[in-house]
Amino acid sequence: MSVDKISSSANLNVSACPICVSSVYEYRTVQWTVSTDNWPVLGLLNYSHDNINIIFDGYFDGGWKSSDPGSSYAIAKTADKLIFRYDVAAAGAAVTWNIGMSMNTAGLIEIDGKIQADGELEMNGTVDNNTGDNEYYWTTIQPVAANAFLGVNAGDGEIGSDTSLDFAETFPSNLNSGIEAADVVVIAEGTANAYMTATTVTGKELTKDNIPKQEMFHVEKATKAKDSLVIGVVSTAGISIGPRGPQYLPIGVAGRVPVKVVGPLKFGDHLTSSNVPGHAMVARGKNVPIIGMALESFDGDGTGKIQMLIKNGFYTTGE
Repeated sequence: MSVDKISSSANLNVSACPICVSSVYEYRTVQWTVSTDNWPVLGLLNYSHDNINIIFDGYFDGGWKSSDPGSSYAIAKTADKLIFRYDVAAAGAAVTWNIGMSMNTAGLIEIDGKIQADGELEMNGTVDNNTGDNEYYWTTIQPVAANAFLGVNAGDGEIGSDTSLDFAETFPSNLNSGIEAADVVVIAEGTANAYMTATTVTGKELTKDNIPKQEMFHVEKATKAKDSLVIGVVSTAGISIGPRGPQYLPIGVAGRVPVKVVGPLKFGDHLTSSNVPGHAMVARGKNVPIIGMALESFDGDGTGKIQMLIKNGFYTTGE
């Protein structure tokens, strides 16, 4: 055993293993080995305040080495990150660390591999994909509902007129447009005015020169009956993909969404846009553009809100 210095305010107890403390290559290590093969099973290593490592079945002798094939792991504190590393290498062979997960001082956890959940996976915020060059795409998973396979915004699992159980894609809109969840919307040509002032999560200013080509359009509240440009309903975002920001709205593309309606209508009626801004009505006529099918009846002659199954296309009645 070689010792530079051991300091402890309490007892340092090690059972059935020798300890090695050394100062080779300007680092400090403590290693526990087993008597059966003398390979290190646990090690502590530090270069500085910003480079501290706990190694399992591995060691450092000027280069990282494995103590046991297929089971080398390390927890490292480097600069402002805590990193979990792993590698598969034969005993005595060089280790090339792979990063499995890291966490910074802001609490951001980054996972470089896969997540496998055998039970429920609950998330109460956003999941950001920061890989690649595309800064505009993101994913949000809302709190998990009862008996839901993926997290959806379904509260306690009760399905009501304000519940979305859908997949949505975000579309740009004009800021202060007054559009809200359950509104019927149409697609409109031209860039939303929000782009002239909005910034992305990366802090880059959006201008007419760097707006993605696919976003040279926006959504507006539907105001015309049987509008051929009607595309759907603003979702409460069960699961949504696309750009984020105050100027983006999730538009349901599959599943069930709440929708504002003008009555009366009955279960199973096909719905289209109406003259009441943001509201759907029963589709009557030939080749009427539709956005869905009513999953509830609404007996009133005024306006209300019901659940709708998203179903885009055209519909013809005998009336």
